[in-house]
Amino acid sequence: MFRIIYKYNDKNTSGVNLAQESYTFEEITQLLYWKDSYSEKYRNFTFSKSVYDPALPGEICLFPIDFQSTPFESILDTVVKICSSAQKHYPNNKKIILIYTTTEPFIFKQTDDAILNLAKKFSDLTFVLSGSGHTQITETAEKILALPNVTLLNKLWYFDRVHYNKSVLELKDHHFREEEVEPDRHTPDYITCPNKFLLTMRNPRPHRMIMSYLVENSKTLDATRYSRNWSLKALHIKNMLENNDIEQQESIYQTHLILNTLDVLREYLDDKTFLKILDTALDHTHILDMPNVSDKGLPAKWLYDNINIAIIAGGEGEGYGYADEKQMIPIYFKKPFISFGCKGMNEEMEKIDFDVFRDCWDLSWSNAESLYERVNGCHELMKKLQALPLDDMVNVLEKTQKGIHQNYEHMTSGAFRIKSNENFLKGLEDACS
Repeated sequence: MFRIIYKYNDKNTSGVNLAQESYTFEEITQLLYWKDSYSEKYRNFTFSKSVYDPALPGEICLFPIDFQSTPFESILDTVVKICSSAQKHYPNNKKIILIYTTTEPFIFKQTDDAILNLAKKFSDLTFVLSGSGHTQITETAEKILALPNVTLLNKLWYFDRVHYNKSVLELKDHHFREEEVEPDRHTPDYITCPNKFLLTMRNPRPHRMIMSYLVENSKTLDATRYSRNWSLKALHIKNMLENNDIEQQESIYQTHLILNTLDVLREYLDDKTFLKILDTALDHTHILDMPNVSDKGLPAKWLYDNINIAIIAGGEGEGYGYADEKQMIPIYFKKPFISFGCKGMNEEMEKIDFDVFRDCWDLSWSNAESLYERVNGCHELMKKLQALPLDDMVNVLEKTQKGIHQNYEHMTSGAFRIKSNENFLKGLEDACS
């Protein structure tokens, strides 16, 4: 049904430095490994490593282009050549130009004008835009998505990527430090005590800075194994700037993120709340899992020992459906989790049969319109769980066990790909209709 076509042997980009390893469409999805588990309709694929290979009547010609959120202008000429080749060599077949990122949500503001012009120029081609969710829809993006030959199709690509790296290629150090069962010696003693919650936040983002203010100014801090690795405190910045070159670069980056985040928050928060968030940012860091700010802070097993529930600060606060390794980590460490950030994270995970523990606690706040409401809703849930009598808390945690084991098996086996791939293939098919 689908003919997957590569213009440059096994790639549709040439000479582009991507952020992470480049995998073909069928590699990253393990399309062929799982195809026998699909419904009959989606089991047949053919592959062409040249645009000159003829297609059979009725085949949908798919040109996958993983740009990993690099500047789209850097691959624009290549994409134009692919579009021209698709028109020339497959005039009688339906043709899809799949422009996707396996590492990020689809970020419209980085691609808007180029894709709008591209879709208008090649109006006989179908363009499918895809990422692990997407950022906010811009004014230009609305024009793009209004075109009859453009479809936005979400897929949790980063789930594909992390599972492929970890479980198929056995790159064990990607995103996890399972061998670390004891805290590093720099870690304060108090954080090794049993707590109800784990909340680790590395980079400042609007939703994380809101949560830092809420947690640090409430009793939830007493029940939370907690860290945030940012601060506008002068001494903190001075210490980083006096360290090695990597720390200096990271200091500049972190300070930029904080200031940019404060600009964003200033736009829609009332003065009182904003000033409290600013006060929190001017306070000291809460360092838990990283010896320095330039460390990637890969979560270690000891972080998840002696905690009951992982509170997951999503990668993006705005947009829709962005779930990534942050949601996967508690699954691998067999802990229930509550995610906060953008809308639709839970729904996208449920679409591929992960349990987000909706029957254990209320998640209605996660799709509130405002970012503050979503973050505050998560914090209010933490407060409610913290206030539960011990027996009630035990009952809640027992209720999570089925979902924990289901998620672990679903993730580690790779079985989530069956639903994920089928949903995506159906979306590609529908885009051509």
